[in-house]
Amino acid sequence: MAATAPTDLLHVLLATRDAGYRDELLARLAGTGLTVVPVDGPEGLARAASAHRCALALVDARAEQGLDWCRAIPRAQELPLLPLIALVPGSSSALARAAGATDWADPGSDGATIADRVRSALAQHSAQVELVHLRQVLERGPRNSQGDPQPSLPDREQFLEHMDQMLEKAQPPHDTLVVACINLDIESALLRAPSARPFVLACTAQRIKHCIRDRDTLGAVSGRSSDVALAHIEGVQFALLVPGLVRPHDAYKIARRLQDALVVPLAYENVELEFRCSIGLAVSSADGERPEALLQAAQSAERLARAEERGGVRFHTQAMNTTAMERLTLETSLRAALEQRQLSLHYQPKIDIQSGAITGFEALARWKHPELGMVSPGQFIPVAEETGLIVELSEFVLEEACREAKRWRDEGLPRVRVAVNISGVHFRAGNLEDLVRDTLQRTGLDADALELELTESVLLQKTDTAVARLRSLKAMGVHLSIDDFGTGYSSLSYLKRFPVDTLKIDQSFIREVTTDPEDAAITTSIILMGKSLKLKIVAEGVETESQLQFLRVLECDEVQGFLFGRPMPQEEARALLRRELTRAPRA
Repeated sequence: MAATAPTDLLHVLLATRDAGYRDELLARLAGTGLTVVPVDGPEGLARAASAHRCALALVDARAEQGLDWCRAIPRAQELPLLPLIALVPGSSSALARAAGATDWADPGSDGATIADRVRSALAQHSAQVELVHLRQVLERGPRNSQGDPQPSLPDREQFLEHMDQMLEKAQPPHDTLVVACINLDIESALLRAPSARPFVLACTAQRIKHCIRDRDTLGAVSGRSSDVALAHIEGVQFALLVPGLVRPHDAYKIARRLQDALVVPLAYENVELEFRCSIGLAVSSADGERPEALLQAAQSAERLARAEERGGVRFHTQAMNTTAMERLTLETSLRAALEQRQLSLHYQPKIDIQSGAITGFEALARWKHPELGMVSPGQFIPVAEETGLIVELSEFVLEEACREAKRWRDEGLPRVRVAVNISGVHFRAGNLEDLVRDTLQRTGLDADALELELTESVLLQKTDTAVARLRSLKAMGVHLSIDDFGTGYSSLSYLKRFPVDTLKIDQSFIREVTTDPEDAAITTSIILMGKSLKLKIVAEGVETESQLQFLRVLECDEVQGFLFGRPMPQEEARALLRRELTRAPRA
């Protein structure tokens, strides 16, 4: 694996000989943006370190052997100051630091927490690893008219020329350019070391370069990292161009991570220099399509950030400031909600179309924020997917749904099946089979009482791997369904390969099924296709009697929607099942 990986990527090395813990941790870290390379002990670290441009090692130090690894990891000349995060309980953190670890994290921490510790260590390291050679850079670097060494970077005119080229290549609205104006507040620091200005500028340039090489920092960029441009504009001001940004509000997170790296104190001639920096952001889709206008907008935003909040980050457009802050607040609140168990499950019934009996429930996450009230899944699910929190959220839903379904069976209620949605991030993480098996064992629920729902788009990525994973789940006795069917490829040829039990017709086709001939034709085709493969067909989003009658004529098997019940708390779902015991079949 190490031999074939590109050498220009930033890697985090994971050293452990516990295969189970390795797989579990890799699954936790999936979606965090970290490029994690598993290695076997200190020798493996040394080999991988020479093959990758790595900046950090995670060392499984739960046992004394792991602490020995921390002591034994070589500090090769080409990789000085390699940071080590020891995975140990808090009670052993002092031992880990004494063994050479620069930081520690609890082995049971969630992926986001470990990723945050990694980013913090990388922010510190971004300066240290470059400063090893910085003295030489300062000695031979370009000099200004006063003979002071300056960062070897493009100037304002070269930066504008590069931006002009990127704007010509951009394809809005999905290809957005962001310009960041970075200004250092170093005057108070220079009172302690008046000759340190060129040193601070050179260090800042090196730190920014290190950050923009980091795939995690630029994880939301769809274009090539080589198109990212850094320039020294004037004085203590730099400009950064980030093209191909998938979501413009992610520029705010990139700027904050840049700040984390740039405000780490610098040691200069036995003096520790502390300073702040302000960052202004301009976005091509909102602030203009001309290079000069974009740069001026970023500089204007930086001046406002400096005036309103020392060391702040600000967009030029107020609407984007609001959006970015709302997004950041939602992400922070979601992390807290998962930790504090603010989320709960609601259950929407699925109904047999002929008898009217309840056949199962779909478990759906709901979030009641202590201040904001109910937060729509349409708001927090995309945030969970973008940040990697979707893995932790999916694990919570799976655990709670299985526990509730087991209670229903223990109480003698009708033997219905509970369905849980599995995100693409979770499905690709590689530990889903183990997670499902462990959850069923822990909760005592029979495998045939659980249904896992996956979308077409997830299954069509690395199809052979998906088929193998589905077969493994199927062998446990778990039921499998394809959710939102009809919105993707929807081909009979690929569908035959997947060992699934159910197709769920997307509600977008059901909404106008009785008034739109196209939707009626698609729905009819899906039902006939599913029947030919002996699959169960479920229609989502059924809200009217006319929709129900149309589906009944086509012999659709089950229906789900507001006509039969909205998603309800577990108490109401349990009460509905109790009534089901005495209900007479519908005509």
